[in-house]
Amino acid sequence: NLLNPESWTKLPEPVFFQNPEVSAYGAGHVSFFHSDSELYMIYQASPSTERTSTDNRSPHMKLISYDKTGIPQLGTPVDISVRFPEPYQSISGSILMK
Repeated sequence: NLLNPESWTKLPEPVFFQNPEVSAYGAGHVSFFHSDSELYMIYQASPSTERTSTDNRSPHMKLISYDKTGIPQLGTPVDISVRFPEPYQSISGSILMK
């Protein structure tokens, strides 16, 4: 039951990290979507550690991989200039924004 807090286990470390090498800080508001064979994550990140009401957050996207037990590995944000090949087949799902 996903609504029961006892069904969840808190990991000792975050599952998604900032990436200073590509100036991606404060990543959040994550959504997932998939093609027939690939899972993608879209999220927003700021190019600076300074937090303001106009901190120029921008959308980023990342192809998700899995570890040997099948758990998605979110890792770190990729450079915003990374271009992905067209998905294998159709994309399905929805993007929810706050």
